[in-house]
Amino acid sequence: MRILAGKYKGKVIKSKVPEGVRPTQDSVKESIFNTLVNLIDFENAVVADVCAGTGALGFEALSRGAGKVYFIEKSKTTVDFLQNAARELKCAPDEYEIIFSDAVFGLKSLSTARNELQFDVIFTDPPYESTIPNDLLALVVKSNLLAEDGIIVVEISTGESLIVPDEMEIIKQKVYGGTKIVYIGL
Repeated sequence: MRILAGKYKGKVIKSKVPEGVRPTQDSVKESIFNTLVNLIDFENAVVADVCAGTGALGFEALSRGAGKVYFIEKSKTTVDFLQNAARELKCAPDEYEIIFSDAVFGLKSLSTARNELQFDVIFTDPPYESTIPNDLLALVVKSNLLAEDGIIVVEISTGESLIVPDEMEIIKQKVYGGTKIVYIGL
């Protein structure tokens, strides 16, 4: 996993990717961030990387100036990978938090514990064919988790569809092989 831009540009995470984790390809990650830089300012942004996996999107956001990234991951092996990756990159401890939890429960608990926490960007790349993306979108609306002008970036298979709450709108979608990236705002 390679960081594409920002303060960690060019750094490579050398830890072995845990079995069963599907990292976002560098070309897809680059396209995501090329789109996002036209939609938001990463400087001091609050970011959630839900179903974080390798943390490729969250670490890229940190490298580009995000103030805080919350990684939510339910696999202990993958949480260990995230901790090693943060050490390899020499991330400051106050820049990130790794939460060992189920996606929806972890995001809900985080928002409750941090009283009125809102995110500028929420990335979610759950296992394909799961209900997690729809559950997260509903939670984000119900709990007011997205900042004004915030963006949710959902990575799903091209065969999946999203149930986008009425309060949200799809800003853009792009397909890369069998993967669809959907950008959603309020």
